[in-house]
Amino acid sequence: MSKSENQKLKLLYLQSILEKRSDEDFPLSTQELISLLGQEGISAERKSVYDDIRALQDFGVDVTTVTKGKSNAYYIGERIFQLPELKLLADAVASSRFITDKKSRQLIEKISSLTSEHKAAALRRQLNIERRVKMMNETIYYSVDKIQAAIAEDKNIRHRHIMWEMDKDHPNTCKKSYRHDGKFYRISPWTLIWSDENYYLLAYDCESKEIKNFRVDKMSDIQILDEPRQGKELYERQNVGEYMQKLFGMFGGEDANVHLRFSNDLIGVVVDHFGKDIPVQNDGVSHFTIWVQAKVSPLFFGWLFGMGNKVRILSPSWAAEKMKETLQAVQAEY
Repeated sequence: MSKSENQKLKLLYLQSILEKRSDEDFPLSTQELISLLGQEGISAERKSVYDDIRALQDFGVDVTTVTKGKSNAYYIGERIFQLPELKLLADAVASSRFITDKKSRQLIEKISSLTSEHKAAALRRQLNIERRVKMMNETIYYSVDKIQAAIAEDKNIRHRHIMWEMDKDHPNTCKKSYRHDGKFYRISPWTLIWSDENYYLLAYDCESKEIKNFRVDKMSDIQILDEPRQGKELYERQNVGEYMQKLFGMFGGEDANVHLRFSNDLIGVVVDHFGKDIPVQNDGVSHFTIWVQAKVSPLFFGWLFGMGNKVRILSPSWAAEKMKETLQAVQAEY
């Protein structure tokens, strides 16, 4: 780009310099701005910089003026994201299991570009991605992209379901395989949900004619089919929030309305798991009870077992009996 062409972009370069190089701790003087513009092949004088600053302010850019030495200095004040907000976003990326180490670093670099280079450096230093459990490949991003495209186009998809098993030919190792000998599942995708550190797809199973959830990282060889989605009426009858509360972390069992009794000191655990709007009822001075819709399964029992003798299944009786059987089976192993 020639010098004259650069000159036409002077206002854009000035805004970019202020966004990248300045903040309340590092305002840039008029002379510093002139020097930085010069590095881009753009000549500037004090008066033209003043005029350009006013133009940016008139346009709505929050360029704040302060005194630096004997002259004015400038920095970007209000930004789209403030540093605490960027820290929240970056830490969410760093801690997410389904985002690979490589992709986490790329996303955090992009998030860091939304603030000044000085604060970006501090943001990167405060984050630690090492030693976090992360997925090992990035196929999930392509899977999400295909699923989003299918939803936008109102199309069905098909996929194979990944599972892991011990490798009989190589002792002490596991290998990837596919459920039902690699059979393709034909489904109508409706919505993507991020829950319990995983991405799930809520979809209509065209074979069983039911709404089911699929973990996206377990979906392989996704293909968009040239056929319209099905199960819209069934999906619209779902309350996604209630479905998530009932299902995630406790799937794979029989549906039941379960009556549970907890020690009062576990109210925080219950609220964290089911939300603050879960109805509770006092049961004496030291306990409370709740009713929840749950999938009664070993995973559900495992969650309850983590609270020891401070929780009890009051009903249904068959769920309490299954809990006993599960505990007896575990005890038999020791």
